[in-house]
Amino acid sequence: MTWDLLAGNLQELLDAGESPVHEPAFDPNPDEYVTWDYARGFLDGYEVFEREDTDEVAEKVRRELQAKGLHADQVKAFMIKVGLEAPPPPAPPGS
Repeated sequence: MTWDLLAGNLQELLDAGESPVHEPAFDPNPDEYVTWDYARGFLDGYEVFEREDTDEVAEKVRRELQAKGLHADQVKAFMIKVGLEAPPPPAPPGS
């Protein structure tokens, strides 16, 4: 049976261009897996962290480019070109 499983996986790789999702072939142990609720919570946290991290990087890039003398329009165009959402410039002090 193991050769049939291997052959099936290889055929799927050839047909679809990627390996199929697979489970252990024999007697899986449920204790080796996390629950769906845990997995969803982990993914939600990861996506939020990624957005927060990207916003922080975008702000650092914006400040650095402006410090190098680029005009706000040039900074915005660059940010769009590299796929970073340009954060709005900070409000002037006292506003």
